[in-house]
Amino acid sequence: MKKTSAILMVAVLALAFVVGCGQKNDQAATSADVQPTITYFGSLKATDSEDCFAVFRNEDGDLVYLFKFDGSLDYGIPTESTGTATTNQGHEYTTVKLGETYGYYFTNDDATEGYLVDKDGNEIAAKELGEDGARALVDETL
Repeated sequence: MKKTSAILMVAVLALAFVVGCGQKNDQAATSADVQPTITYFGSLKATDSEDCFAVFRNEDGDLVYLFKFDGSLDYGIPTESTGTATTNQGHEYTTVKLGETYGYYFTNDDATEGYLVDKDGNEIAAKELGEDGARALVDETL
């Protein structure tokens, strides 16, 4: 089920990127096509693992999120509006529903420190991944 969901998400995101690039829907998207069409908004990487998150805006104005937990990458345009929830530790965070519901929150004004929130509501301390690292996540999707 999770593999099918991941395959479907790949297809949906690739289509969204292709449409955002103004290319025909039947052409395969490549990283070189996609990268110039998205604007970096922010990212975090866990301080003690490879877990990470990034957010971009595509040419249509949609936010595109990428969450990587335990080596599995889930990404796309949220299936419903982002919202807020409370972590198991009692902190409010932004929720993003993709294949699962994930989240994040920043703890400083320049958005370089914060927490990732896994699908179970657990906080994971994180620091900024940076634009290069975030764009490397996009490369993994195509």
